[in-house]
Amino acid sequence: MEILSFHYFDRKADTINIDFSLNNIDFIHSLENKYRINLCEDTYKLGKFELENSIYVFPLIINKDCNDGVLIHNIIDIISNESNQTLVDSELVNSNENLKNEIFRHTKERLDSKNYNGLFYNFNWGVGLGEVANKKKLVEVLKGIDLVLEYKSMELLGKPLRSLSKKELERLNDKFYAIILIVEYAPIINIPPPPMEIN
Repeated sequence: MEILSFHYFDRKADTINIDFSLNNIDFIHSLENKYRINLCEDTYKLGKFELENSIYVFPLIINKDCNDGVLIHNIIDIISNESNQTLVDSELVNSNENLKNEIFRHTKERLDSKNYNGLFYNFNWGVGLGEVANKKKLVEVLKGIDLVLEYKSMELLGKPLRSLSKKELERLNDKFYAIILIVEYAPIINIPPPPMEIN
């Protein structure tokens, strides 16, 4: 499976394997040590991982905290914890099967409410859940993005995504792009308060 949400020139970006045995922060630090790159200057990559004999390649931005005041907007936060719970924009998702549909719903709501031409999907994973489980969650996120791209392809070009020519795909990407985001900090989430006790 290859997510088609990037332009042709993006394919020239460095490809990095996502290490789900590390948390987001440790993963970012390991990249700098392993590849000897400065992630404050070189943030755009192609992410890659393998699961059940399939290879997944997708556009990726590594957002290291460089104290440069640069803020990324248009973010959908996806947080997976070690109890196998997933939040999408602070809403609990019941299962992996629903995750792709929730990604589609949240994206469509954003697109319908504002004139976005792209979104970032901030994926945070819980190491204790295990590498395979976290890979499966990211696959569901990528499938949700694929549903969005299919929807935008039909809406803008009147054709299924997989039938688009290279030129049509470029036109689609000019109107909408989707990029996975891995950040060096944990996102702030709205945790519901504990229930009130009535005596």
